[in-house]
Amino acid sequence: MTYTTSTIAELPKGEFFRRLRNGQPFGPTLTRENYDRTEGKYECQNQDDISDCRYLKGNLTVAIGETY
Repeated sequence: MTYTTSTIAELPKGEFFRRLRNGQPFGPTLTRENYDRTEGKYECQNQDDISDCRYLKGNLTVAIGETY
């Protein structure tokens, strides 16, 4: 599995990513959406469940570059 790491704030809108645990990708594939000023976090949409929306901090390191 080949991937690179980046922070959520550095990703362009619409970029697919997965969260990291102990340096390895885990969990569902998410898409970075808009920055929510009221939350102070980025909206991230789960690609497997359209009703699952998560708000994650911009400094969170994530894995990108996997084949979705």
